[in-house]
Amino acid sequence: IVLCIGFAGILGASISLSLTSDLIALATLHLHIFYKVASKIYYWQFSILLSLFNLLRGKRRNTLRNRLDSFEYNLDQLLLGTIIFTILFFLYPTIGVYYILFSLSRLAVISVQVVFDLLLAFINHFPLFPLIIRICHKERLPGKL
Repeated sequence: IVLCIGFAGILGASISLSLTSDLIALATLHLHIFYKVASKIYYWQFSILLSLFNLLRGKRRNTLRNRLDSFEYNLDQLLLGTIIFTILFFLYPTIGVYYILFSLSRLAVISVQVVFDLLLAFINHFPLFPLIIRICHKERLPGKL
């Protein structure tokens, strides 16, 4: 991989930086997938906990009127809801830590890619030709550049 980037250096620094940025994105694809999975699990667990909390309070979500209505649940429903709520409540910090871990890893990868993109933009917009003409042949410049 390093040899490939080195051979791409023949084509210029911008090609090398672009290739390096793309290879970093490809090499950290698994971190992006882990982040997506962890965020979905975190969201699902949070929504299930809210739903079960409403079950324990004796409330039910009315989607037609977009409000919470009172509802009487059976003893079996309350018992199963309490057990699942307890399990999910104690698993919530673990899922939260995994979500934070993968969020920070995704943030680190994005930060590295932003640095590479900024370097690439600097290289692409750097006025190299006018500077070389100014240093070597000042008389060729038409005005004060």
